[in-house]
Amino acid sequence: MIPATVACHYPFAAVNIGPGGDVWFCCPEWTTGAALTRLGNLREGSLQALWNGPVAQAIRAAMYADRIESWCRSPGCPILNGGQRLAVADPAVHARGELLADATLGEIARGETVLTSFPSYVVISNDWRCNLRCVMCSTTSFVARYGNRDPVVAGVTEQLFDELEANAEALRRVFLSGYGDPFSIRRHLRFLRETTRRHRVEIELLTNGQLLSPRMWETIAHNRFYTIRVSVDATREATYRAIRKRGSWNRLLRNLRFLGELRRAGDLPAFEINMTVMRENYREVYDFLDFGLELGGDCVGRQLIHGDLGGQNFLEPTVDWDIVRYLQAFLASETAAHPRYYTDFLGHLVGLQPPAVSAGSSP
Repeated sequence: MIPATVACHYPFAAVNIGPGGDVWFCCPEWTTGAALTRLGNLREGSLQALWNGPVAQAIRAAMYADRIESWCRSPGCPILNGGQRLAVADPAVHARGELLADATLGEIARGETVLTSFPSYVVISNDWRCNLRCVMCSTTSFVARYGNRDPVVAGVTEQLFDELEANAEALRRVFLSGYGDPFSIRRHLRFLRETTRRHRVEIELLTNGQLLSPRMWETIAHNRFYTIRVSVDATREATYRAIRKRGSWNRLLRNLRFLGELRRAGDLPAFEINMTVMRENYREVYDFLDFGLELGGDCVGRQLIHGDLGGQNFLEPTVDWDIVRYLQAFLASETAAHPRYYTDFLGHLVGLQPPAVSAGSSP
């Protein structure tokens, strides 16, 4: 029996392309295990084949049966935490319903696990080539200018974009890029400059902002941008220089002001400035709101660093309680409560407490 609702829209609309060509429906950090929920790898087969492979079908069947605990890690998932389920009879009323292909709506209503559609929302996070060398990012591969220096990574990217361009009419939104920088990758630029002139694809863009200059904008201004997000990670030049190696603070500010002008003129539907909170910058969380809004951002956002990268993670391998308490006080402040300050990804710090010291043990 098909239920009235399913917990998540991702298995019916989206794929997330991760490092090396691994494919998931969503961010693997939201799942019970990356190996378990991986649909496959692009070096093993096409995206279309993985989209309807055995793991994909099993996850869709679990969605219909409302038994997702084997696949989904509810505490870490913003979709499940949001509480809005997808109505099977009318998925289009869901907040992300616009991402679902028309044919998929009927297939969901019939409880089908094999979909005739191509993924309509593609999150591209497989290519780590970048123009910067950031202190917390040990995996990016620096490229001086749009280079293809890593043959394995470049090969996956070429294969992926060949398939995306062949199925561009089915695409509704493409996210570039959760890994590396899209303006450092030749094939990303070709997609933004050429493919999107022929096909009406929404673009969700994440960049470090160094290369998104007025001159670059002239070559991509035709795109239907859903949003442009710039990862800044600092409010002061000294902090920026310590985190984002090879980056120019003055160039960044010029480009951010330019994007702010585009937003005010109505040429961008949304513009967001982001910070990944880490040891180097956590004391700037209060100032980041005014910094972002003064530059013309619609909002500013926060997320926590993941992994022990560059010694910047204050939660792993051990917790730095001084930093946690500082951020807990920030989350209780009026600044964090501002409607244009997104702090959701820091939320689990609120109730975090040091372990109790047992009697007779040293504190």
